[in-house]
Amino acid sequence: MIYLGCDPGVRTGICFIMADDDAVILMNTKEIYGGVEGFVTWWGEARTALTAVPMQIVYEEFVTREGKFGVDHEPERVIGALKALASRDGLTLIPRPPSGRKKQVSDLILKRLGLYLPGEPNRNAREAVRHCVAYLKAQKHPAVLAAFC
Repeated sequence: MIYLGCDPGVRTGICFIMADDDAVILMNTKEIYGGVEGFVTWWGEARTALTAVPMQIVYEEFVTREGKFGVDHEPERVIGALKALASRDGLTLIPRPPSGRKKQVSDLILKRLGLYLPGEPNRNAREAVRHCVAYLKAQKHPAVLAAFC
């Protein structure tokens, strides 16, 4: 199965992960700038690839949190676009609760799986990977569970 991981926001992180019975493989990542407009543009450019193979989309749900400069609603807008586009294109959505960075899946686990993306330029894509791995852990995927031992 192919999973598209999505960490929505002003800078949306995405990843494509292939998971079979034995392995979890990071196929591609991207940081999409420009909030909902950037995300919709990217989707339009990637639509053929997104619908070419069976895929499920794992994304972080929006929870209102007061930040340094107030509440940022851009993740909510990106999720709205994601829901509309995925529905139109017949793709399955899997919402994941915001887990707080590194609580469910630490950097060490990502490194053990060979899925860790270093550095600030990869921060949101790394979080998209983390959402996918958390989902696969909940599904008791053997390779992911082995990384926790």
